[in-house]
Amino acid sequence: MPAVYGGTLKIKLNVETVKSLFFSDNCAGQNKNKAIVGMYLHAMNTFNIDSICHYYLEPGHTQNEGDSMHALIERSARRVNVYTPMQWYVLAQSVKKTGQPYIVQEMAGYMKDFKSLGEVYC
Repeated sequence: MPAVYGGTLKIKLNVETVKSLFFSDNCAGQNKNKAIVGMYLHAMNTFNIDSICHYYLEPGHTQNEGDSMHALIERSARRVNVYTPMQWYVLAQSVKKTGQPYIVQEMAGYMKDFKSLGEVYC
C-alpha cells in the first residue's frame, strides 16, 4: 500500500467546489505510481472532490513525522515477533517512549486495493 506523508488539506473555494492538496516526498515507489492515481480517482468519485493537486517536496528536504513514526515502528518490530494485525496495533501504540502515544485505528473493512483501480485508468 502506498504511503502518503504530510496529509491532505481541503480547501472550500465556494459551496460547490472542493480542492484537495497532497504533499509528499519524491519516493517513486510510494508516491508516484498507479496506486496513487487509483486512490485519487476513488476519492474524487466518493467524496465529490473537484480537483486534487499533489506537490512533491524537494529531495533531501522531506523529513517529517510520518517518516519518523514508520522508522520507529519498524525498528521496534525487529525485536519482537509479530504474527497478527492486532499485534501490529499494540506495537504501534507502545513504541513511543516520550510524549503522547500514537493513536492507532483498526482498518477492518475499510481497506481498498487502489493499485488494481489505478490499473483500470492507466
